[in-house]
Amino acid sequence: MYLGVDWGAKKIGLAVGDDFTRVAVPFKVVKNLDEVVAVVKKEAIDKLVIGNPLSLSGKRGGEAKYFTDFLTALKKKIKQPVELVDERLTSKLADRLRQTAGSARARKGAADQDAVAAMLILEAYFNTTKSK
Repeated sequence: MYLGVDWGAKKIGLAVGDDFTRVAVPFKVVKNLDEVVAVVKKEAIDKLVIGNPLSLSGKRGGEAKYFTDFLTALKKKIKQPVELVDERLTSKLADRLRQTAGSARARKGAADQDAVAAMLILEAYFNTTKSK
């Protein structure tokens, strides 16, 4: 089982998927590192795929230190491997996907933008790696 992670300073989007179906689905949004670690344990996650927050020029943005701190702390708390995936424009694409869900009433039950962004990160990973 894979966990896609869309890190943000205020909230962290999560998506799950497996290597057999290679399908990612939005899972939930959490607020901090401890909640991510709890999901890793509860859902028996084998690998984490985390969006690498790069600017359009390919460099880390202004929150790079906070992301690096998060990543370092996470790796100390889990034993599972971590892969980084370029996440440029995933939040914008996630927002567009949610907008195409239809009316506000239809979107009310739609997944949170951050969880959808995590799904896109995990899908990007599945699309660039071979099945085991």
